[in-house]
Amino acid sequence: MTKIKAYVAGVVAFIACPCHLPITLPLMISLTAGTAFSAWLAAPGTLLLVGAISTIVFIGGLALAFKWFAQPACAARPTPNATASLSKAKPMK
Repeated sequence: MTKIKAYVAGVVAFIACPCHLPITLPLMISLTAGTAFSAWLAAPGTLLLVGAISTIVFIGGLALAFKWFAQPACAARPTPNATASLSKAKPMK
């Protein structure tokens, strides 16, 4: 499950990358055409704000992807050696 989250965060970071903004911004405006969100995106004064939001989402998605890719896949399951050593442990008094 962690790997899936990492891939999703990586894809979101790739799409939200500010260098893709000349492609993704018109696409987003056309996909949300007729809504208040589309009108806000198309307004002349919001380009800097949209770029800043895109940068924050990009950095956040990239950080989460790196964090989740670094986690081990099976950390919850104990290894066979660990369970064998637990059964040999002496009970506490």
